Formats: sequence, C-alpha cells, structure tokens
Amino acid sequence: MTMKAGENNDLTEKSQESAVETFDENVLVISAARNVVVLPYSVKKLQKILRDEPECSGLHELIAKKYTVPLSRYKHGCISRFRETFALVLERSKGSALKAFGLAAEMFFTRFLHPAIITACKKTEWLEVYLDCLDRNELDEFPFFEIRYEPKPKKSKRKSTSE
Repeated sequence: MTMKAGENNDLTEKSQESAVETFDENVLVISAARNVVVLPYSVKKLQKILRDEPECSGLHELIAKKYTVPLSRYKHGCISRFRETFALVLERSKGSALKAFGLAAEMFFTRFLHPAIITACKKTEWLEVYLDCLDRNELDEFPFFEIRYEPKPKKSKRKSTSE
C-alpha cells in the first residue's frame, strides 16, 4: 500500500488529535496519591509553547516540566497561601506590594483554601471569584478551571495470612 505525500500528514494530525483527547484541559489536579499538583493548561497553549521552545519533546514532557509541582511545595498551608497570594498580586496581576501584602495576610488565615488554587489563578480577580464561590458553598459555579482532588489510597487493615 502506497501513501501519497498528503496522507501521511493526515495520519499525523489524526494521531495528534486523538492524543489531545487524553489530556485534562483546564483542570487543577491536587494529587496526594502521586504527591504532585498539576496546574491547569490548555492544549492550544501547550502546542504554542512547544513551537516556540523546542526543548521539550512532547506535550507530556512539557506538562511535567512547566505545569507540575511537588505537593511538598504546599506543606505549610498558611505560609504557602501567603507566598502564593503575594506572588499572584505582585507578579501575575502587576499589583502594588502593599496590596499584595494585604491580600496575602488575609489569605494566611483562610483555612479552607488550598494554596495550589492560588497558584492556578492567573489574576487576582480569579481568586476573588473563587473565594466568593467558597463563601456561598457553590464551588461548581467557579468558571475558570475545574479542581480535582486525588486522595491517597486507603491502606487495608487486614493482615496477610500467607505463612
């Protein structure tokens, strides 16, 4: 069976499209089972990054390199919330240091907010919308990304009887 020049490209595009379907787009994954946090991403943005920065060989490697952080980064919740909020306001939202410090101090005491959620927010407004949804107990209404928790598997309390 001989292929024409254009047919090979069609196959490549189809295989890329099927590979795209396996990615969790726009989902923040907080995985205690894997001990990682995977920040939300879009496949279109990943493909653009791959074209501009060819140091990664594929989408999976790019996600592992740029969108995956160890869960240990958030080990101390209060401090992590403060640090992530400060960075959000100052670096990503281009706010003042005073505003960054004020909001970070407020988030320091917000117990039911995982610091990875702050990391995943691209703008201060996203965090404000999330906090509003949290206050109303309507987290399903948060429009910017989905949040998925993967808990550690429970250990079995049964003893092995293989003697």
